[in-house]
Amino acid sequence: MDYIFTFFEELTMLGPGDDRVTREIIDSLEIPESPVILDIGSGKGRQTRVLAAAKPDSRIIAADIHLPYLRELVAMREVSPVCGSMDSLPCKKSSVDLIWSEGAIYTMGFSAGLTAWRPLLKEGGHLVVSEICWHRSDPPEELRRFWEEDCPGIGSDDDRIRDAEDAGYSVIATPRLSRKAWEEYYTPVIGQIEIWKKIYDTPGIMDFLSEMEKEIRIFREYGSYYGYTFFILKKDGSGL
Repeated sequence: MDYIFTFFEELTMLGPGDDRVTREIIDSLEIPESPVILDIGSGKGRQTRVLAAAKPDSRIIAADIHLPYLRELVAMREVSPVCGSMDSLPCKKSSVDLIWSEGAIYTMGFSAGLTAWRPLLKEGGHLVVSEICWHRSDPPEELRRFWEEDCPGIGSDDDRIRDAEDAGYSVIATPRLSRKAWEEYYTPVIGQIEIWKKIYDTPGIMDFLSEMEKEIRIFREYGSYYGYTFFILKKDGSGL
């Protein structure tokens, strides 16, 4: 399924995001002026660049599983790109001031990711993660089936808050990504789908393009029912 990575190589964004929201969150955190930041699932580094601009004296480790995405970050002096899995990160225990992960933790599972990454944080360190959540309690059946298949275990903001507290974090805030950010992400995706339809006709790729079109239709019809919530967390002092 390498074609999924290839599809996004020509796009600026790999998922919904907003530079303004990223900047507002990092500016709100009480972290050192020269922090060690671990950006997990960094992709091409949209948010990595925002973090570097906010903390120009930081050291940022940008980790992603797809090497071509990381090549765009090699020239940044603050950034050390690392190609590898998010469950095998090149950081020692208690060495990181801030862990950042936008739209990527679902590959491990929300609770599993929070638990696995907690030991890497220094005492009082922060973790900022975004996750797909229900924003209404009454999702239509088609929508529920779609997201439960694509993102098993999807829950509400309150569900994820409980998960975070159970994993040993204090929850500072839970801002949501706007619908506009999703629309700005999907606009170039739609164009890329049309280009690929003209180039490829293999069953696997066509199925992938159909699923992308379905995701966009789902958003247009039901976008008020779900979205990305940011969970701004602080490592509790108890435990390791």
